Amino acid sequence: MAADTALFLTLSEQVAQRIADEILNERFASGARLKEVDLATMYGVSRASIREALRLLDKRGLVWIEPRRGASVTQLSPDEVDDLYEIRATLLTVAARRVAARADPALLDEARALLAQAVQHASDASHGKYFEAVYALSQLIAEGAGSERLAALIRSFSQQVARYTRLSLRGGEQRRKSAQGWRRLVRAIETRDTAMAEHAMRQLVTGSQEAIREILRERSRKIAA
Repeated sequence: MAADTALFLTLSEQVAQRIADEILNERFASGARLKEVDLATMYGVSRASIREALRLLDKRGLVWIEPRRGASVTQLSPDEVDDLYEIRATLLTVAARRVAARADPALLDEARALLAQAVQHASDASHGKYFEAVYALSQLIAEGAGSERLAALIRSFSQQVARYTRLSLRGGEQRRKSAQGWRRLVRAIETRDTAMAEHAMRQLVTGSQEAIREILRERSRKIAA
């Protein structure tokens, strides 16, 4: 989390973001229990701050709080993941169309820079840097659509599926396809081709959805075996 952003957050919001980052990076696995006393020790804050942070994460759909049992990282079924991706695809295609229609020069410069980072890291042994670049690209599209309500909705759904999107990009072939999709999208914005922007964005989200669906199915098969 950037230091300048942290200045505008309450302590509980800062802790919530740190826990969210741990969930995103799978250091807190799906279904893992999140004990207040352990988290308070880990982050050096009071249990009250942890409790409020967990409530914030519960609202974001990253944590599930059960009465008398406490909090745990949400563990979504394949059907629930599908639902989230389909909604996210619809929202992002609207944003992509609007961004292409506007073709803001400053946004294009930033998009090109992020695309260059993504392409640079597409063939890395690890998928972390590539994910960071394309996640930033998707948020740039959301913020550039000219609607704070739309951007807020996209942020909400993006946070809920971010760990799955990151996981879907662990394979080099999937990252290569993803990079090609982002090239098409940036090109569509450059040429103000709204139809192509919509199509490219939907393909990007659908590609990630299909990849994570197969990963979740494989995990289910291993558990069943």
